[in-house]
Amino acid sequence: MGTETMSSTAPPERTDVPPETFAIHVTDERISVWQYRVTVSSPGGEWTAVETLALDDEPRLSLEYAKPAAPTEDGYWIYSREYSCELDCE
Repeated sequence: MGTETMSSTAPPERTDVPPETFAIHVTDERISVWQYRVTVSSPGGEWTAVETLALDDEPRLSLEYAKPAAPTEDGYWIYSREYSCELDCE
């Protein structure tokens, strides 16, 4: 599957986050990354899909100030102020 720019996960429902916060949704197959952005067209902010990563690619995430949310039936959310990712490139 690899890296995709669109997420197959619905955006997080949480809106009580600071702008530029990341939400990472983890399932058994993939990691979907969203960012809460404030723009001219959305001054109140909205979640924007950043990328979707296949677990087969062994992504390694670095998060700062991360806060996990309670698990759901289809995975769990982690909210983070900063986010970076490296893929296993062997």
